[in-house]
Amino acid sequence: MFISILLFYVECCFSQSITLIDQFSNSWVIYSLESSYNDSFHWQYTSCCTPPRLQMINATSNSNYENSLQIILNGYNIYNNQFSVAALGFKQDINYQIYNETNVVIINKCSQQNEGINTINSGMMQFQIEVIHPLSAQQQTLIFQYWFVCQYQAFNDPSQIKINFDGSMVIIIVFGCFCVWIFTKMAKIRSLRVEMNLQKHPFLNRLIAVQSFQMEGQVLYFQGFKVNSILYLFYIVASILFYVVVHFINAWYETVLIMCLIFALFCCWFLFNEVQCFLSVNLKLQAEVFKSIRVCDCISAVLSIFFVVLYVTLNQAWFISNLITFCISGSLFRLFKVTSLRGVAILYGFIIIFDCVYYFVFLTRVFHVNYEIIVLQYSNYPVLFQVPQFRYNLNKVCVWLSLMDLVVPGISISYLYRFDRNRNSRVYFIIGLLGLFFGIICWLIGTLTSQKYQIQLPQSIFVYPLIILFTCLWAIRQNDLRTIWYGLFYDKYLMDNFTVEYNPEQSKNELENSAFKQEQMTILLKGLRLESQL
Repeated sequence: MFISILLFYVECCFSQSITLIDQFSNSWVIYSLESSYNDSFHWQYTSCCTPPRLQMINATSNSNYENSLQIILNGYNIYNNQFSVAALGFKQDINYQIYNETNVVIINKCSQQNEGINTINSGMMQFQIEVIHPLSAQQQTLIFQYWFVCQYQAFNDPSQIKINFDGSMVIIIVFGCFCVWIFTKMAKIRSLRVEMNLQKHPFLNRLIAVQSFQMEGQVLYFQGFKVNSILYLFYIVASILFYVVVHFINAWYETVLIMCLIFALFCCWFLFNEVQCFLSVNLKLQAEVFKSIRVCDCISAVLSIFFVVLYVTLNQAWFISNLITFCISGSLFRLFKVTSLRGVAILYGFIIIFDCVYYFVFLTRVFHVNYEIIVLQYSNYPVLFQVPQFRYNLNKVCVWLSLMDLVVPGISISYLYRFDRNRNSRVYFIIGLLGLFFGIICWLIGTLTSQKYQIQLPQSIFVYPLIILFTCLWAIRQNDLRTIWYGLFYDKYLMDNFTVEYNPEQSKNELENSAFKQEQMTILLKGLRLESQL
């Protein structure tokens, strides 16, 4: 939701910036070393997912759905008639003619002339010419690109732009599910040994992820923040701050980017620390270098700074951005936890209501923007998983998946994994992953089929209900619904230190003398495997 609100403010600022106007008289392009048209028809691929600002060539009913683009090479000579043209978007008819050594005409024609379609098809055209350089007299390859648009009806708003299915969408869905799978199996925080005393600081019960039946005097260690109303309040305050930044600071893009990079530094440091503590059996990494600073802290700091600097140096390359997003999502998985399926359902309910209003009212009815396109066009921050497309759409060269679309359902799947650990099974964890996977597939199908109605669908209305539905149906079958709904089980990840601090005989005596209810005591005894000693 947080990313969606940020993008909403960005869309408000730039919703009128996309236009489809052919600015060239007779579509003539003169290419020379001094011409200003060179940059308009050349995309220097830098592995960044920000779409190139190329010229758009229209084919409308007035031109019989055709457009001829004439290229005049000023000072260059075509070498041995070596010329090729290819479509990097939807299928279309392409012809070209070489009149002389310096003049080429490309004829673009829409392959399907269906005037009943209320959308526009688009793709990138790329042509390559082998020429003789005028100064060095050596052979040189010139590569040009431009957007070709088939406009069957009058263009009114960017939401009419048709997003064609691309195989890279499957890749990013599988990658996203893999991230959820790997991070939910690393649910316990190991690198931050922060001891807490709930008796001295009772307000921590509202912030820290602990179970409702903790033993008096028990030593607790920080295992994440609880997802509750306090977190929602923090989210609203942060959203207002973003609104102030976007609307009242001129250099808002740089400001937001710096904030994202600072957040990325912390998340990368934290996750690298967790990985070292999770995989390492060498205690030398835990040795203190200076006061409480450990060897693993220094290694993590160097790696996090390296990735952030590399991201800036390589002009926000998509593969470096994915690594940083991977670290941020992994950190959020571990830092935020839910303690009951009821809390998950409440969280999902608030998000679904917000998304329905946001998509169906603001995006579709008020601002008429294309959410798929504008995200990468104006908000290419390291908070999105991005994969280049095999076929380009207008102003869209990558597919993306927001980390919040994975973190929010991933928090609930992590809860199901912790419940499985209590049952020594993997069923609920697999059911949650299946709900996530099929939910994203349904969202993808719904998004591609609903474009003719100019409706943009949120992912939450597909993913969240499926996860809750699959989990509840299986819990009813196993008679676990009440236990998993209210979180009435021994959570080993939140209470593992209980078994470390107490031996079985002492734990038995402490429990018998405690003020726990019989139901809570039975759950704890089963978790500690003390039934045989009663």
